[in-house]
Amino acid sequence: MERKSFGNLAWDFRKNFKGMVFILTTCKNIKEAEKIGWVLLQKRLAACVLIIPGIVSAYRWKGKIVKTRETLLLIKTLKSKAAIVEREVGRLHSYKVPFVGRISLDKINKEYFQWLTQEVK
Repeated sequence: MERKSFGNLAWDFRKNFKGMVFILTTCKNIKEAEKIGWVLLQKRLAACVLIIPGIVSAYRWKGKIVKTRETLLLIKTLKSKAAIVEREVGRLHSYKVPFVGRISLDKINKEYFQWLTQEVK
């Protein structure tokens, strides 16, 4: 496989990359996002969480179009822990039908991935 240089991203991921994923969910407010995020950090299911307040969501609910302000919670974890994280988010979430999504990454700098694997157990 040809190696391309992307700064610190020059690494053969097919051979070495075990998998980092982002788990995403939207929360009703910062307090809920922090609650979920802190639990995941304490249980070492996530190495880092990003809490992004002030997003606007528009969606259909019970036959109406609804627009609300929410907080995005972006969870950085290992692919091997993704299903556990998704279940924990669902357990802790206040929404009746929460969005819980997963984005797999195919490139990440080696140093960050090494740190991630040390923090997630």
